[in-house]
Amino acid sequence: RGAADPTAARRGTADPGYLFLTIPLLLLALFWNLDLVPAYLEEPRRAIVAMEMMFRGDYIVPTQLGEIYVNKPPLFNWALIAAFKANGSFAEWIPRSISVLSLLGMGYILYRFALRHGGKGPELKETSSTFEPEDQNRVLRNKAACAGLMTVLCADIFFYFSTTGEIDLFYSLITLAGMLAVFHFDQAAGLKSWQRISGLYVLPWVLAAAGMLTKGFPSPIFAGLTYLAWFALRGRWRALFHPAQALGALAFAGICGAYFYAYDARADLPNYLAGLFDQSSQRTAGRHAGTELIQHLLLFAPDTLKNIAPASLFLPWLLHPSGRRAARNHPMLLFCLLVFAGNIWLYWISPGTRPRYVYMLYPLLILPLVWSFRPALFRWEKALAHLILWFERLLPLGLLATPFLLQHAGLSVPVYAWPLYVTGALAAAWLLHRSSRRYDLPARIILLLILARVVFDAVVLPQRAEFSHAAPLRDQALQIAEAAQGRELRLLGRRNAGDFPLSSAYYIERSRREVLYCDTAPRAGVWYIAEPHQLDTTLALRMGSLNWKNYRFGLYAYTGPENSEEPGSSP
Repeated sequence: RGAADPTAARRGTADPGYLFLTIPLLLLALFWNLDLVPAYLEEPRRAIVAMEMMFRGDYIVPTQLGEIYVNKPPLFNWALIAAFKANGSFAEWIPRSISVLSLLGMGYILYRFALRHGGKGPELKETSSTFEPEDQNRVLRNKAACAGLMTVLCADIFFYFSTTGEIDLFYSLITLAGMLAVFHFDQAAGLKSWQRISGLYVLPWVLAAAGMLTKGFPSPIFAGLTYLAWFALRGRWRALFHPAQALGALAFAGICGAYFYAYDARADLPNYLAGLFDQSSQRTAGRHAGTELIQHLLLFAPDTLKNIAPASLFLPWLLHPSGRRAARNHPMLLFCLLVFAGNIWLYWISPGTRPRYVYMLYPLLILPLVWSFRPALFRWEKALAHLILWFERLLPLGLLATPFLLQHAGLSVPVYAWPLYVTGALAAAWLLHRSSRRYDLPARIILLLILARVVFDAVVLPQRAEFSHAAPLRDQALQIAEAAQGRELRLLGRRNAGDFPLSSAYYIERSRREVLYCDTAPRAGVWYIAEPHQLDTTLALRMGSLNWKNYRFGLYAYTGPENSEEPGSSP
């Protein structure tokens, strides 16, 4: 390959220092234009629930549009509240930054985990037996860094979900940490007995409690299946039923019980628990037709491999006899594969599963895939190298063409931006050329994907911001908030995401810094967002409009008589 280091291809390694030089570029790719797109999908709901807890001064009972919200516990809301208060605003980028930081956290803990335990198995010694100890350490650090970075670069997450302020990456970080803690403290040497017991049997259940207060009942299931996969499948029954498990159960019950006790003092706890259980069970096979189950069973594995790309490109290495042998003999790799298989089956047989539900399992498959890479499949490696080379040649052209693509989409490009794009394209071409001559396939793929995300940020996010369906909802909502400034503003009728756009509610509440409550009947002197048939329009002055799907909402200043019905109120 004309490499500066002629042994780089044989070793299958790159300088880990080079990999860490990609971190600033990765941060640019993840945070650039993060605030550009209006809040959409589930983002407004997450922000609304957190903002309303702040506005109402109640950090125990979540609400949505003033109505009690039972679908998710409040830990993610508390994180959002802390971020909102720290920044003094409710901007879109704040929830999204939590997703980005959670994703980076997943990559970092996998890197530290692999660095701590990756050198203990025979696989690394086999591939680096001819090296000096310093070289062996370099191989280990490189593999660990590649595994951590490729966790961040999962295609489904890197190019889509990391741009949204959703709950799932935050939850995945908590759950992944609990899983890895089981192996870490099971294998740790030099710890006192109480330290090992606390880390192995208490910490995972504490993290499961945090997960329970984030997303509900899946968390104890993840914890239980992890213990079963690592201990029961290997016949370690005494470790599985160690008396210290009772301490973990008490910690879990104590943390969750304290919150639910506080909730029960303020609202209907059985209804809350029923809502959480319904959210956890609605994706199971019993809720879907048989044809959906069959389709899901057939497509789940290919979809998962697609979602963890580019790490899935190394599947032939893992399936190679040397890769299978390494997975069997290396405790860290064996743990990852057993725990992945021990948890993933439940979602494989659940037709309602979405990829975001299993993000915490992706690193458990990525680590063995990355670890298996070595120059053992020359034909596949050569074909993959040629494919990567073509992408390396095309990507700088894509960055150079960015201003033209934006103009073609109807967006204006400032004059000062043109030389920046040209400079960026030349820098990308130089970096990719340098990496293709000096570094192995994993390092080249990492750099290529990071630069591709930069192009994505420059081209796709501005178009999404301009033409997203949430853009007119934001503009109309801000107009309504401005028109009703200084007035009491409410929705008329019980409203939720099914019949009122939460994107609009988010921008109205954010602008007015108060809950947008719902009234069941109009009251004189109140301004209402309502449909015309909901009130006598002869007694209301139309002040604005908001259109969504088949709904045609208007902003009305109601001047009619006081209705005898009790208006809606906060919980």
